[in-house]
Amino acid sequence: MQNENLISYINCFILSIILTIIPFYIVICSNLSSRVIYPIILIMAFIQIIIQIIYFIHLNNLPQQRWKLISLVFTCIIIFIILIGSLWIMHNLNHNII
Repeated sequence: MQNENLISYINCFILSIILTIIPFYIVICSNLSSRVIYPIILIMAFIQIIIQIIYFIHLNNLPQQRWKLISLVFTCIIIFIILIGSLWIMHNLNHNII
């Protein structure tokens, strides 16, 4: 069982590295427009988030994982509030200066 966990961690780590290198390579070595690059980066980031949640945080649909899910949702809500609030403040600062 311990060996299976280690193999799973190593596989997910390698997959995370690959999902990081692909967008980096596309940005550095590609002549694609930003309209193509941005969706590729967002898709790779979303896939990497899903992999991190499933394999490293061990969040799945078991009943024992309910508190982890609630904690993750709460954290995402707080981050969203801070992000939107920061953007709102910066927009108002920019509007008041100009």
